[in-house]
Amino acid sequence: FWANLPIITTVGDWSGELVEKNHLGKVIYYNDYLGWTKAIIDMIDNTTIYSNYKRNVYKQVNNYVWSNVVKPLKEYLKEPYHAYDKKYIFNLKSKSEDEQIDILRDKLKDYSDILLFADKKEFLFYELSKEKDINFVPIKFIKDTEKREDFLKTEVNFHNLEDEIKKGKKYQAAIIRNLIKPFSYQDLYSILSRILILLKKDGLIGIILPSPLYFNRLIPGPKYTNRLFRKYIFTIEMLLKNIGFKNLEKIELKYPAIWSKAWEDSFKDYSSK
Repeated sequence: FWANLPIITTVGDWSGELVEKNHLGKVIYYNDYLGWTKAIIDMIDNTTIYSNYKRNVYKQVNNYVWSNVVKPLKEYLKEPYHAYDKKYIFNLKSKSEDEQIDILRDKLKDYSDILLFADKKEFLFYELSKEKDINFVPIKFIKDTEKREDFLKTEVNFHNLEDEIKKGKKYQAAIIRNLIKPFSYQDLYSILSRILILLKKDGLIGIILPSPLYFNRLIPGPKYTNRLFRKYIFTIEMLLKNIGFKNLEKIELKYPAIWSKAWEDSFKDYSSK
């Protein structure tokens, strides 16, 4: 096509049908040697036939330029459809995200300046940033999770939170969201104590927990998974109380969440450290 020359091809495949349909050249049977010879001679001697075929080929060239060939694919990728067997899963995911956004909007309706400490920018950030002033601080993991029956260990890099503290800015609310792997108890204490320093008086903290499915990836078996998940929630509640948070409220979602506010006196303790 790109040479803009008439085509001689054989019967039996899509190219032969294309050549014959659009009068782009000669279509010959595979073993018809005389036909091949005659077709070549016609192309050389009959300038009218040659010119007509060449003109028809030129008309088809644009259909086979790469940008035009992939155009249907580009249009499809703009709005891809999920496979039927996965469509239900994506619908559930979308519904779960909508539930979380609705609850967060309700919880954060009186707060505008928010810190989001999360493993990645996802729907929470993009949805809430439309109406709130949100500062995203990424979670940086150092080592992989250690897997045991009733124990988890993940090391977290706290430099991002330390940098926020050095800026001296105070936030009305903070959200901690971690879907990759559960924090270790030691890191949870360090994270919560740093978040407390970053909050204004009576600031709100929301901890959106990994779902039991994520624990199940670490610890096989529903018995151990449920036990570990309950222990994880209990530990967070105890840490919040010990660090200086009040009004604990647990909300059961697809991803459970714990909400708490800081005692005013607790700021004095941590500010002096």
